[in-house]
Amino acid sequence: MYDICIIGGGASGMTAAIAAHQKDEDLSICLIEKNDILGRKILATGNGRCNLSNEECENSGTVLDFMKRLGLYTRTDDEGRIYPYSEQGAQVRALLADHAQAACSSVMLGESVSSVEKTDAGFTVKTESGKTVEAAKLIIASGGKAGPRYGTTGDGYALAKALGHTVTRLGPALSAIETEEDLSALKGVRAKCEAYLFEGLDNIWRESGEVQFTEDGLSGICIFNMAGMVRIRDGETYRGAMHRYQIGVDLLPDFDEEEFIALLQQRQKMEDVRKESRRLLGTVVNDKIAEYAIENSGTEAHELAAALKYTRFQVRAIKGWKDAQCTAGGVVYDEVDSETMGSLKTEGLFFAGEIMDYDGPCGGFNLQHAWETGIKAGKGAAAK
Repeated sequence: MYDICIIGGGASGMTAAIAAHQKDEDLSICLIEKNDILGRKILATGNGRCNLSNEECENSGTVLDFMKRLGLYTRTDDEGRIYPYSEQGAQVRALLADHAQAACSSVMLGESVSSVEKTDAGFTVKTESGKTVEAAKLIIASGGKAGPRYGTTGDGYALAKALGHTVTRLGPALSAIETEEDLSALKGVRAKCEAYLFEGLDNIWRESGEVQFTEDGLSGICIFNMAGMVRIRDGETYRGAMHRYQIGVDLLPDFDEEEFIALLQQRQKMEDVRKESRRLLGTVVNDKIAEYAIENSGTEAHELAAALKYTRFQVRAIKGWKDAQCTAGGVVYDEVDSETMGSLKTEGLFFAGEIMDYDGPCGGFNLQHAWETGIKAGKGAAAK
């Protein structure tokens, strides 16, 4: 019989174990993780550099103080993204794993939870291998469905439902977007731009950044953030939902349209440019973008300028779970105490991390949420 059982040994689960132990060192804590190591997904965050948080996060200071007490020092880049000073995610994973294992009475690796049951004494947790764990309190920190190669396959949602909680519709977030248009000729090209998301005629999202063209659509941080705004209504088909959205791209965000038209008209007077039309856009856009724009709009100055300033692409799909960085949807916050992450439905139950209905933008917001809710859940579960 443990005081606390934690399902999931990722960022939020390890943080919860450490926070609970810090509050009461006499607690017996059992941590169950389906992977053969703790914190496996941390290795993939921030392109291996582990974007811990962002200075724009409201409670980033609380998280950074917590990390510093563990011996983790950080640095902040010019855009407010916070990284470990060494910029090595593997070191962050190892440090947190060391502290989590020291905090726990038992760490069960390679174990998938098959069921949970509320009992008079607390909770009974059973694993697929046949093991049983009894605990007075339970923290579910099993992650979402994004990145299944890291073990995040959505197991915790069924457990949350079994314990009386509502789970909103799930979808991949922070992912590339597939378009109806064939963009294979632009594959690999990157361009600074202003990106827009239209729902019907309404512009509902706008962000500046770098867009990367892929074989079947668009990628890049601003596209990842945009993907989270594409929503499926209750009772709506997936294809019907996607059809409501278009992406607008301004490939000349620093150019006034009329000024650019004048430049094109001046260049059209040059004999060499008339022989090789893509030179109309030389030094302004990538040659492949120039060829694509001219092929689809011609070389008339007004039409070509409009094509580059107001390019539209029809959304076909959001890249799936394999490519997504996090999950949209999850356990609704209205059923959880936001200060302790304690369930308002089932006494002694707590949640932390991606299992909650939260998906933030790129730049450290989602890991901040994992650490922050892990700290709250650990302290909440440790309270007498």
